[in-house]
Amino acid sequence: MVVMDDRILSARESRKMYQRTGGFSTGDMGMLGAVGGDGPAFFFAPVRRHGSTSEFDLSSIDTLPRVGLTYSYPREADICFDPKPAGVVVATTGMTRESAVYRTLRSAGVVVVTAFPSGDNITASRYDAPPPADTARPPVTERDSIMRAERTAPREVVAQHLLPQKARILLMVALTRTRDPREIQRMFREY
Repeated sequence: MVVMDDRILSARESRKMYQRTGGFSTGDMGMLGAVGGDGPAFFFAPVRRHGSTSEFDLSSIDTLPRVGLTYSYPREADICFDPKPAGVVVATTGMTRESAVYRTLRSAGVVVVTAFPSGDNITASRYDAPPPADTARPPVTERDSIMRAERTAPREVVAQHLLPQKARILLMVALTRTRDPREIQRMFREY
């Protein structure tokens, strides 16, 4: 929780919006209560898993897996990761097609998570739907090759209403348990 300016805010939804003292907001959700003359008054309780209900135990972890954070933009061919990370969070507007960089990373076993910079993310995961069966004839053009790669490559994980920075932290913790994108998508739905 963040308790400031007589407000009780969910840490998951809190964002530093303004430079002034306090300056935190939770957008359309996340205000759990208020602090008044009689003390704290809670109006809502968090429903996502956290704290003692978490499946994560980091007591024996010395370092978290390496996870990159990058922004999506047209012609992103200059993006490179050296050395290869365990995961990447891509802050995207959703208006650009995924580049070959991220398709290549996913094909190499890197978990790729998409998130909107505002935190107002896609709520339905494209990962939940299985990729269509590959019944196309062998590629003839470059476009055919790209389309075939998109159908057969592992799909990305969707951040589910988390800021990219917070999605990066959750991905780092999730990667201590699994590298399976389906299981990581479940974690993004529950936390």
